[in-house]
Amino acid sequence: MAAEDLDEESFQIFRREALRSKRMTEEQLNISNAELLSKLHLMSHGKLKKSAILLFHRDPGIIQNGCCVRIGKFGAGPDAPYQDTLECSLIRIADQVMDLIYLKYLKPRIDYAPDRRSETYPFPGAAVREAVFNALAHNAYMFGVPIQIRISDEEMIISNSCILPDGWTADTLLAPHSSVPCNQDISNVFFRCGYTNNWGHGIDRIRASCREAGAELPRFELSGKVIRVHFKAVKKTCPVLGGETF
Repeated sequence: MAAEDLDEESFQIFRREALRSKRMTEEQLNISNAELLSKLHLMSHGKLKKSAILLFHRDPGIIQNGCCVRIGKFGAGPDAPYQDTLECSLIRIADQVMDLIYLKYLKPRIDYAPDRRSETYPFPGAAVREAVFNALAHNAYMFGVPIQIRISDEEMIISNSCILPDGWTADTLLAPHSSVPCNQDISNVFFRCGYTNNWGHGIDRIRASCREAGAELPRFELSGKVIRVHFKAVKKTCPVLGGETF
């Protein structure tokens, strides 16, 4: 497999986001896809790394089962009345997942002031975005388990497989800690896009966004090789029809 076999739209998304984040310049990005992969250290001895395929191939499932995101809406029963599976490059997933969550799965409360219309969603978008992008960047893809986002009116749970350094617990993640990514190459690409930072501050940013939105701080659960982030819905928000942005 070569650079020509990868998804052109995924490269376009990467270039757009890396330029927008100002973590790469137009000059650095104005090169061929093969040269860009080499610059991002996604090639070894002239061949694509596995991480390059996960990030930029239209169907990374050809080399890794479970490289996808499953989203489900749950009610009183055990089954999801509707659900989606995003099965495409990690770059495409990152570009699509927040719109899918907030436009299909969540309904905002709509308030009208004399001069404007405002919308309030049950889960703070900045915090959820940080949690989802961290899951994508740090998921242990070798286990073949999809990232899962379970949504109900009361709670959103984002879970992914993980490999933490020896001795780390959920409490370690809540305390100041260094960035120790499971996927160095994927984390670097997500950093270049502005999706994540590389200082181990993701959880701090999630908690700060919740505080700013007046939401309850999320609960972080570590169970075996799975980490889950539990967001509680903001009490003052009730689901109603409508809404275009988050």
